[in-house]
Amino acid sequence: METHGESCRKAREHSTCLRGQYIDKTGTTLMDTVCKDCSEETYSNGSFMLCKPHTNCESLGQITVTQGTPSSDAVCTHKPSHQGLIIGILLPLILLIVILSVLLWKLKKALTCCRNHSY
Repeated sequence: METHGESCRKAREHSTCLRGQYIDKTGTTLMDTVCKDCSEETYSNGSFMLCKPHTNCESLGQITVTQGTPSSDAVCTHKPSHQGLIIGILLPLILLIVILSVLLWKLKKALTCCRNHSY
């Protein structure tokens, strides 16, 4: 800012922090904004007063798709479910057991019937 006596001649806009930096000191009429880099395991989009810790996907029961960087948070997704695979294996297996049980029951019944009618 340039001053002329008591009045302001020309004011400049405060600097903005970059992604991966946080606002260490907010700009004033006499001083520009002071930015500092985020430390490891933290991130900022440039507008945060403090860097935020990266999301720990594992602690949420999820898996990490993309690791966090100084300018972005980690990206998480749900663990794949094996429920479909389990149902896909168990259902035909149960059906096969039921069919075999019915066939064995009919075979046993037929053999018993034939023995009772023997001369």
